[in-house]
Amino acid sequence: MYDGIASDPFDQIGPQQTRQIRQELGLTEVPLVGLFSRLSPWKGQHILLEALLQLPEVHGLFVGDALFGEDEYVAKIKRMAAVPELAGRVHWLGFRRDIPALMGACDIVVHASTEPEPCARIAVEGQLAQKPVIATAAGGMFEVIEDQKTGRLVAPDDSTDLATAIREILADPLAASALAIKGQQSAQNKICTATLFGGRLMMLSDNY
Repeated sequence: MYDGIASDPFDQIGPQQTRQIRQELGLTEVPLVGLFSRLSPWKGQHILLEALLQLPEVHGLFVGDALFGEDEYVAKIKRMAAVPELAGRVHWLGFRRDIPALMGACDIVVHASTEPEPCARIAVEGQLAQKPVIATAAGGMFEVIEDQKTGRLVAPDDSTDLATAIREILADPLAASALAIKGQQSAQNKICTATLFGGRLMMLSDNY
């Protein structure tokens, strides 16, 4: 059974809100890739940072913080982000409640986990925000994303594969828009139709 994810908060985000977020962050005219997750080695923030080193014009938005004593990892990725090649291109926001608006401000939402996840919310929420989603090809991501149709799947723990997918999406706005639209439709149709049954939230899918 999938977790229930309401689509209303994402449906309510309009261009004005996303422009405002961009202005607040000082990122009005740059390509922006977002990763939304607690800071942890297996969540793959270091993979996105390595990919950004290969994409000199792209900015990275990292939303989340450590939860379970991963202070050493946080220090490591902050050092990675401090190199001259990434100066001014990495933005740490910590925990935030305005996730739909922040995702709406991104050009791409990335799921970079190095280990399989049953169903990462970040990928589904990115689809609901009508953004192209790039996810690690492992675990539940095969159910969430159909590669090249409702998003992109990349090899686990492979920053070069991730950088290539980001580059290709940013280079083709029409294809990126098609991925985003089909991804949103997929999320709404398969993941986010919910019904309460026996006190538990159960998801209805056309796979069932």
